[in-house]
Amino acid sequence: MKTDTSLDDIFSRFNPDLGNDTIYMDTFAQKLDAVDCMKQCTKHQIRAYRYAVAGALLLGMLLGGTSVWYVLSLPVETFDIGIHISACPSEFSGQHLRIIVLALISALMTIGIVNLIGTIQDLLTDTRSRWQVMNCKAV
Repeated sequence: MKTDTSLDDIFSRFNPDLGNDTIYMDTFAQKLDAVDCMKQCTKHQIRAYRYAVAGALLLGMLLGGTSVWYVLSLPVETFDIGIHISACPSEFSGQHLRIIVLALISALMTIGIVNLIGTIQDLLTDTRSRWQVMNCKAV
C-alpha cells in the first residue's frame, strides 16, 4: 500500500516562530486585567439594578397604598358624574368609577415610577462607567 507522504512533508517543514514570550505574557496580562475590570463593572451594575428595583418596589407600595387609601376614603358623592342614562356602559362606569379612577392613578404612578427609576439608573450608570474607565488600568 502506497502512503501519501505529502502531509508528513508539510508538517515536518512547519517551524513557526513563537516570538518573544514576554510580549505575549504582557498582552495576555492586559487582557486578563480587562476581563477583571469588566467583571467588576458588571457586579456594580447588577448591584445598582437590584437597589433600583428595591427602591421602585418600596416607592410603588408607598404611593399605591396612599392612593388607594385616598380614593377609598373619599365620599361616594365625589364620583357621582351626574349622568343618568340607562345605558349599560354608563351604569357600569357610574357604579365602578371609584375603581376606574384608582386603576388610572395606579397606571400613571407605575409609568412615572418606572421612568423616574430608569432615568436615575441611566445617570448613575453613565457616571459610574466613566469613573471606572478612567480608573481601570486595563481599559
